[in-house]
Amino acid sequence: YSHRSILLTWDCRGCSLSRLNQPNRCYVIRMPGGVRGGKPRGFSLSRLLLETIKSNGSIIPQSFSKEKIALLEKELEKIMIVTGAKGISACFGIPDNCIWCSARGITDNTSKVKIASDLKFYAGSIGKTFAAILILNLIEEGQLGLEDPVTKWFPEISWASHVTISHLLAHTTGIASFDNTKEDESKKYLYRNPEEILFKPGQHYAYSNTGYLMLGIIIERVTGRSYREAVEHNIINKINLHKTDVITSEIINDLIVKGHHKGNVLIESENSVVPFAAGSIAATPRDLIIFFQAFMGGRLLSQGSLHIIFSDINLMTVTQSTYYGKAMVAALGTPAGNIVGHTGSIKGFGVSLFYHPKRNIFVCVMMNDDIKAIDPAVFKFLKVMMEF
Repeated sequence: YSHRSILLTWDCRGCSLSRLNQPNRCYVIRMPGGVRGGKPRGFSLSRLLLETIKSNGSIIPQSFSKEKIALLEKELEKIMIVTGAKGISACFGIPDNCIWCSARGITDNTSKVKIASDLKFYAGSIGKTFAAILILNLIEEGQLGLEDPVTKWFPEISWASHVTISHLLAHTTGIASFDNTKEDESKKYLYRNPEEILFKPGQHYAYSNTGYLMLGIIIERVTGRSYREAVEHNIINKINLHKTDVITSEIINDLIVKGHHKGNVLIESENSVVPFAAGSIAATPRDLIIFFQAFMGGRLLSQGSLHIIFSDINLMTVTQSTYYGKAMVAALGTPAGNIVGHTGSIKGFGVSLFYHPKRNIFVCVMMNDDIKAIDPAVFKFLKVMMEF
C-alpha cells in the first residue's frame, strides 16, 4: 500500500487504535488502485491467516504457576503507574491451559472502593463484535443476506437502497457517525436518521457508530426480540457468560465501576448515553476472554461466517498496519506480533481485547479512565506472556 491518501478527517472516539499516533482523529482512507466492483480494494485476511487463526480448546479455570502470576502482577502494577488510571482490570487466558485475572485501583474517586476482578466495566465498541455475530447468525439462518440493501428497514432514508448489510458491518457506508455530527453538546447523542452520506457506499472506509445502531434496529425487527434479549439468547446464555450484560439507559447507573474523565468521576447525566448495538456491553475481562475464545473457536459462528469477518479488510490508519474487517481489527506488526480483536473507547472507559493466533493467547485489559490509550498495555502483557 504505497499510495495512501486521506480524504477526510474528523474526531472519533470509537477506535482507540487510531489514537496511538493521532489523538482523537479518525481517517477516511482511499484504498490504492481505486474502486473495483463498488468495493474498496482491501485484501482478504481469511486467505492469509484464517487457516491458522482458529483457536483450539477452551478457557478452563486453572491457575498459572506462582512465578508466572508474580510476573503478570508486576506488569499490571507498572501499567497502573504509567497510565495513571483510576482503575484497571486485566485477564490472560491460554485455552486448555490456564487463566489469570487481576485488578488494581478504585471503582470511583469518591467512594474509594477497590476494584475486584469480578466487577463489570463498560466495554464500549467491543459490543460491535456482539452485534456482528447476531447479524451473521441471521445470515446463516437465511433470514438476512450479506448484500441485502437496508431499504426494507429504513424506507424513509433516500440513499438506503445503496447501502447493504455488508457495508454497515465493514464501516464502508459513508454514513457519518452520530457522535461526530455538529450538534449541541447536550443533544449530540440523540439518534437521528443521517440525512446525507460522506461518499458512495462501498468506496471508502470510515468508522461509523451510526451504522451499528442501524444493525441493532435490523436485529430487533428480524428477530422480534429486543436487542438485549437477542444478545442474551444467541451469546450470553449460549456460552454461559455470568458477568456480561447489555446496558440500557435504565440500568447503566447501576454499574459499580464508574468512568473517569480528566481525573473526575462521570456524573449520572454523563453516564446516561447508551450507544445501543454500537457498544452497549458491560462485562469483566474474564467473560470477554471466554466470549472471544468461543468466537475464535467456532462456537458462535460457522467457519464460513468467520471467513466473512476477515475478508475484504480495509486500512484503518495511515501510520500503522491496522485493518478493519467486519467488527474485527487486525493489527499487524505490533510489538507483540500480529494480533486480532477489537478495542473500545467511550467517555470514562477504555478496553482492549485481543488474540495472538500464533501463540493461542487471549488478553483483555479494561480501564475506568480515558486518560491514556490502552493498547500499549496489551502489547506489554503479550510480550510478558510470550516469554513464559
